[in-house]
Amino acid sequence: MGVKRPTYEQPEEMVEKFREEVQKRTQADEALKASETRYRRLFETAQDGILILNADTGEVVDVNPFLIKLLGYSHEEFMGKKLWEIGSFKDREESKSAFQELQKKGYVRYDDLPLKTNDGQLISVEFVSNVYSVNDKKVIQCNIRNITERKQVEKLLTKSEEDLRILSSQLITAQEDERQRIAMELHDDISSKLAGIKFSLEKNLIHPPEAIDQRNKLSKDVIDTVKDVMTSIRRIMSNLRPSLIDDLGLLPTINWYCREFPKTHDAATIEKELDINEEDIPEDLKIVIFRVIQEALNNIAKHSQADQVRLSLKRIEGTLELLVEDNGHGFDVEKRNTDPGEYKGFGLTGMKVRIRHSGGTFSIESLKGKGTVIRATWPMRLNLEFIQKQP
Repeated sequence: MGVKRPTYEQPEEMVEKFREEVQKRTQADEALKASETRYRRLFETAQDGILILNADTGEVVDVNPFLIKLLGYSHEEFMGKKLWEIGSFKDREESKSAFQELQKKGYVRYDDLPLKTNDGQLISVEFVSNVYSVNDKKVIQCNIRNITERKQVEKLLTKSEEDLRILSSQLITAQEDERQRIAMELHDDISSKLAGIKFSLEKNLIHPPEAIDQRNKLSKDVIDTVKDVMTSIRRIMSNLRPSLIDDLGLLPTINWYCREFPKTHDAATIEKELDINEEDIPEDLKIVIFRVIQEALNNIAKHSQADQVRLSLKRIEGTLELLVEDNGHGFDVEKRNTDPGEYKGFGLTGMKVRIRHSGGTFSIESLKGKGTVIRATWPMRLNLEFIQKQP
């Protein structure tokens, strides 16, 4: 039998196969480099902090620019350090326990972890870590998201919800108080006067006066009482909603109210500065401004014992500003913010919510013995109602 000789490829085939293999490896290397480039770009441009740790030792092997800027530590201060040796995480049991939990479970998450930056600023972060393999070596990636602004917004929302809850309670109480006040006025004032008219007319029917002057006097008394009833009705209606606002506008209503207020309240001298045109005041703001003035003057009469009040409504560049200032007792604003129950009767929450819901801003300044300044501002806008009425 003959010996079987091995077959050899032609040199051209070997060269072609070698070329194809080199091309495949080149393409694989290029794809790997492209992938690494994309990852690096994502790593360096991410808007969250990223730490890469050695899964065995906990040492930092990479850190992205966002986290360096967020915490205020240099790249060198991160590299080669263990997580719990870095300033923001230093001596934190959470850091060590998180690393130990990561080694066991491969995943850990903190929804609200407080950290202190290099300049001492306290921030809140969301901390998420997981373990994965790179070239058969385990690494830990920690994603750190700054949620400080979100926490502040949540706090403001919580405060707003609390303000709304207090306001709702105050509105219910105020509504019942107003109903009780109107009922008492109707009973004590109008009902008693109407009862007097009824009694006089019944007496006249049962025992008609013989003398003409007696009949005239009775008629005059009845007419005077009816006039008093009409005056009382107008006063009650005015307190519910001044018709002057609809008939003449806000500025005449403010002037009228400042004249009438001292007649029914032991109030201070009111100095007015109304430096604005009626047509510059949006229609929907007129009742808001009037109610704020009402509440502010009521507070002064009830609580401040001021003898001087300055009321200002004017246009300042692009804003409409209302200012009510008194020289009364004043109060601790900070204490009022932390313990609103003590100042429940002041109606400050109602004023604040009314102003903010109408697009304005509210502020109050007060010191004990130094008086109080209430300021409300609204951005100026076109009074469409006024424009539409023009020929």
